[in-house]
Amino acid sequence: MAWLRGFVVVEVLVFLFACNISSSNTVKPIPTDGLRSHVAVEGIIYCPSCNKTLVGAPPLPGAIARVQCNDTKVPISVEGKSNSHGYFYIGIPKLKLGTMKDHKCKTFLVSSPSPACNKTSSLHGGITGGSLKFKAFYVKRYAGGITTGSIAVFTTGPFAFAPKHCPKPKP
Repeated sequence: MAWLRGFVVVEVLVFLFACNISSSNTVKPIPTDGLRSHVAVEGIIYCPSCNKTLVGAPPLPGAIARVQCNDTKVPISVEGKSNSHGYFYIGIPKLKLGTMKDHKCKTFLVSSPSPACNKTSSLHGGITGGSLKFKAFYVKRYAGGITTGSIAVFTTGPFAFAPKHCPKPKP
């Protein structure tokens, strides 16, 4: 009988763990004095060598990524450029978290400034659209602690543009 109790306890723990995993990516709104959260997407773009791995790959400054959302009455498409570290941050001011379905928004690679590294890669959906993962809420406040709104930040990628020419492997 003791083994049965132990088995039930293990089943309950597995169930609670599974519930925690499935809810970890859900967006949980915080109170913002009635204001809705705006949305932003961040990620990094690299230029890996011909070995097709991101390990040790340099970032790609000046690359352009696009966030496209098709779940609104008017589809939204916003582009952003990566900085010297390959990092991009795309704010989407017209999109409110309350009206957004993150699975309807995707991030795409648009262009690379490097002639040697400008082949769009399918890594993490760079061609077909990378999915968004909820990262955090950031609350905007003015002096006096008045909440003026918040922003929900999602991550995507990492993405990569591949080198234009790679030597063919020897058989």
